Amino acid sequence: MGATECFRWVLKFICILLATYLNRAATVQDSGDVSLFTLHTALRDGDYYVRWKVNGEYITFETTARTTGYVALGFSTNGGMAGSDIIIGWVNDGEVIIQDYHAIGEEQPLLDESQDVEILGGTDNGTFTTLRFRRKLETCDDNDCTITEGTVRLLWAFRDGDPDPAIGPQYHVTNRGAKSAYLLNPVKKEDVEPLPDDTYAIDIINDKVHIQNKTDTTYWCQGFKLPEFNGIHHLIRIEPIIQPGHEALIHHMNVYGCYHDLNQTDLHLKGGVCNTDNMPDDFKQCKVLIMGWAFGGE
Repeated sequence: MGATECFRWVLKFICILLATYLNRAATVQDSGDVSLFTLHTALRDGDYYVRWKVNGEYITFETTARTTGYVALGFSTNGGMAGSDIIIGWVNDGEVIIQDYHAIGEEQPLLDESQDVEILGGTDNGTFTTLRFRRKLETCDDNDCTITEGTVRLLWAFRDGDPDPAIGPQYHVTNRGAKSAYLLNPVKKEDVEPLPDDTYAIDIINDKVHIQNKTDTTYWCQGFKLPEFNGIHHLIRIEPIIQPGHEALIHHMNVYGCYHDLNQTDLHLKGGVCNTDNMPDDFKQCKVLIMGWAFGGE
């Protein structure tokens, strides 16, 4: 059998959805006894970090976000606000307030009649707000998300200023996002099998893609010609290559195969916005999806 082939990321087409915010360079400070938590992930590097641990029928969370206002952590099946289960908390003059909400759309979440979150603590050091709480994996509340072994979309948000008690937390605008995660059985890097000795990687990268400041969403397409291969090769792993500091801008990337004769001149173009007059007609025929990656993937 021929050498196996590993793409760190082979991009015949790149589809990029851009959010309207950028990461800041500072680092979230750890707090508390980290030994209490076995799992963790950055929801936004430098700005929002979450740790968790499962113990029997309970899951305990610690969220740390760059704000002195409220912090929200939500659970969704599709990454959208509608139908999501959201826990929102803040620290007001030393008092830790954490409440159970749900959302019916892209609007202010509603307070649950059944409060199924247990407050364990919280701090506000003037820069970061840290909250600790726990809930059952299954609360038997129709407004709560059951946490299972499958993929869950973690919704996150934070906003400056404590909520008005009479109004509640307002709908966030800028500091928000979503990330896919396995809360119960995440894949650990040490559990990933090493690559075979005859594996090699191919990096195909977009160069100097500029996004207009007022653009909410951009789909970027570019064609690449792969090297010639002798014999059968197998794609066994993919890995995104994203410029440090730009992670929050990338929503998803897809790779499509082009199984027809292409104008070789088109392959030397720098790429452009998909489905426009400037997009080569040849590229519009590349419809076979080979692989895909979305935010939250490793």
